[in-house]
Amino acid sequence: LIYRNKMSCSRLMITCNVFQKVVRYGSNFCPSCTKRPFLSAPVYSARTLKYYSAQSHEETTVADKSEKDGDGPQTCNADSDKEAAAASAALNDKNVQLEKKIKELEACIMLTVDLYDKYKRSLAENENLRARMVRQLEEVKLFSLQAFCKDLLEIADILHLAADSVSEEVLKNSQPELKNLHDGVLLTNTQLLKIFQKYGVTPVNPINEKFNPNFHEAVFEVPDPVKEPGTVAVVQKIGYMLHQRCLRAAQVGVVKAQL
Repeated sequence: LIYRNKMSCSRLMITCNVFQKVVRYGSNFCPSCTKRPFLSAPVYSARTLKYYSAQSHEETTVADKSEKDGDGPQTCNADSDKEAAAASAALNDKNVQLEKKIKELEACIMLTVDLYDKYKRSLAENENLRARMVRQLEEVKLFSLQAFCKDLLEIADILHLAADSVSEEVLKNSQPELKNLHDGVLLTNTQLLKIFQKYGVTPVNPINEKFNPNFHEAVFEVPDPVKEPGTVAVVQKIGYMLHQRCLRAAQVGVVKAQL
């Protein structure tokens, strides 16, 4: 604005000087002016020149006043600073919002990971529970007759003792009725053992085996210098197994250790 005002003043001064010389010298001022009348050029009245001079003076005064009051380029710089500050504040707000969104996203990711971990753990627990239930059902199916079979073991023991109570010599010299009775006892005992075997019950006779506290019950000790200490020397009552489970431990006599 200041530059434009100065250019206007310069043009006005040049115009005034030219006008004065034209009025003084007429067409002799410029040789090119002899080819046409003086009045063919534009003529500015003194009033018009005075108007332009006053307007230029007012513009110059306003520009000077603006410079004194701190307007002009300083005002433009202040506006630019305000706009830059506003843009920076808006950018900071966007950054704050972005950081907030990032934190929310990270929280959602952590929650998702935690829930997925809990989901996998729940699946594993359910699978373990299912396998445990299947195993328990199989055990129930296999060992549901355990109590009933255990009660029948006493009958098997009685039949076994009754059959062993009669020796071979007595059977040879006895009447046919005794022999038939003995054969009936043996047949009953054999049939009972077949039924036991059908349902997974098997007799265990651990004679000359190493003593095992899981399947044997030591009732007494027997001194025997030939056999190794801890060996089953006598079987007082045979044991029974129900599948892989001990239904009844065998009552045995174990070889005593030599001192």
